[in-house]
Amino acid sequence: CLKTHRGSKFNKRSERRYFKLEGFNVAYFKKDTLADRTGKFDLRKVTEISACAGEDSDADLVLVLPGKRICVKFEADAEAWKTLMCSAAAQSAVAADLQAYHSEELHAAFSGTYAAQKGVSSASVLKYTSGASFLTSP
Repeated sequence: CLKTHRGSKFNKRSERRYFKLEGFNVAYFKKDTLADRTGKFDLRKVTEISACAGEDSDADLVLVLPGKRICVKFEADAEAWKTLMCSAAAQSAVAADLQAYHSEELHAAFSGTYAAQKGVSSASVLKYTSGASFLTSP
């Protein structure tokens, strides 16, 4: 996918990153080999997921976390990624125009399967703990 870089506007500066979703935790990497992780965040900490507008209008989603705002454009499987992210986050965090992507059944599956999962900080300098089941996307 493409994502904003260090808080810049999507149309001004975006960089290709490879996302890895493991339960509620998302890590992103510079390479498709999943080497050189550049950041991570916990979908349980998302306070708002919305569609993009203005200078970010080319992106698919804006995710707001404490101290972090991320715009992403999925280059493959965009509908599936929107459904996964909107379903993992709290329904109250999902904007009205994206509510169709929030699946209560999928949210319950996330909560049941990953309830005990350790959260990750949004700071990119902390270690990301990997596990066996995950999804990736360019």
